[in-house]
Amino acid sequence: MNRTNTLIAHIFRSANQSADQLARVGEEQDKELVVQNDMPISIREFVLRDSLQLRQVLD
Repeated sequence: MNRTNTLIAHIFRSANQSADQLARVGEEQDKELVVQNDMPISIREFVLRDSLQLRQVLD
């Protein structure tokens, strides 16, 4: 892992709000496959919250 500069971090499922929100967005889709080129606006706040919580755990 050192050679590839890879980091593995654990986050509790209950703290991963962005994944929960993405699942909700997926439930609302009527298509079998949806490709997002940009982050949906509805999850930007959750991604920010998750990243801040992850940073607090790692520091």
